[in-house]
Amino acid sequence: NNLMDHEFSHEDKEKLIETVFENQLVKNIHDMKTRLAGSRLFAQFHVELDGEMSLRDAHEVADDIQIRVSGAFPNAEIIIHLD
Repeated sequence: NNLMDHEFSHEDKEKLIETVFENQLVKNIHDMKTRLAGSRLFAQFHVELDGEMSLRDAHEVADDIQIRVSGAFPNAEIIIHLD
């Protein structure tokens, strides 16, 4: 099993989504892709924010989400797309 990539478990996906929504500025999350490759975790997803938000503020939200997700999933590689 460790030689094959697998998606996160349902529980881990839910934990990831809950962690992202801890940031009150997140409107929605979509196009989430997750995988486990051996002991490595990978996740990428799109986060919808207020369209009037400045680019600087949007990146601060992404940084906050990155810190939160990294705390919940140590050593995971996280890619966040801002919409």
